[in-house]
Parts: sequence; C-alpha cells; structure tokens
Amino acid sequence: MKIIERSINPKRTEKIESIDELRDAFWIIGEEKYNKLNNCLNEVNIDIIVNMVKNKRDINIGKVIQSVAENYLSLNIEYPGHITYDHILENSINDMSDFLTTFSNSIFGNCLFDIADKIIRKSKGHETISASAVYNQKKPEGLPDNSISSQDQNKFIHAK
Repeated sequence: MKIIERSINPKRTEKIESIDELRDAFWIIGEEKYNKLNNCLNEVNIDIIVNMVKNKRDINIGKVIQSVAENYLSLNIEYPGHITYDHILENSINDMSDFLTTFSNSIFGNCLFDIADKIIRKSKGHETISASAVYNQKKPEGLPDNSISSQDQNKFIHAK
C-alpha cells in the first residue's frame, strides 16, 4: 500500500515515475514480491496499430509511441503495422456492406491481413510473411508450408 501512496501522492518528494522505479521499490520490499511483479509485467503484451494513416509521418507515430514506451516506461510495445486510410472502407461502412470479402484487395484489406498475419505468426513463433499475398493466392518466394490456411483466413474475415 505504501508503494501506491508513494506513486500517487503529489506532496511526496519520492515518486515512482517508471516501471524500473516500481521494480526497484518492490526489490526493497523483498525478492518474493519483486518476482511476482516481474512475472505480472512479463505477461503484459501490448501491440499498437495506427489507424487511418494518410502519409509517412503518420506511420512514424507508432514508432514514436513504441520508442517513448520503451525509453520512459520500460515497456516493450510491438508495432505490427498501420492501417492506411481507404475511402472505400468509409463508403462500405456507410453502405453497411461486407468490406473484407468484397474489397479484400483494397489498401485497407491488405494492411489488415498483413497485421493479422504478423500477430498470428508471432503467437505461433513463425517468421512474418505478407498475409495479403497469401489471401490473394500469390505465393511469395520462400513461403513456408505452414502459411495461413484458407480456413483461418475465412475465420478472420467472417469474425464479428
């Protein structure tokens, strides 16, 4: 409880302002508490996806957030990609049409499949390939046999 008070009390001169400082505070309390905290923090998995990217500067937003989180918060944030703005998606939402099956070859569809591929492969411990290439039945050179199956693609497309 003292650690929580220490971190939120603005009048105290001794504050906890980063994950590393939190770890240090737990180390002082004891190795068992320190290990429990580390186990909890090691289970945290944060991915950031930047939406509606319109230019290269927008793409860098994800990298900037990733860098700030690592340098100032000691958090390892993954950046599996961005989703480029696509007016077709906006029209599809307004028309309430099935975007991913109708416009799977669109800019948005390719971005979404590439991000999904990265997340799936990361969870399975595989190298990343272009999911949009797999979805569109184009086999990139060196594509492993364990690529995303059409069943997995359909599950992703039709998930609600």
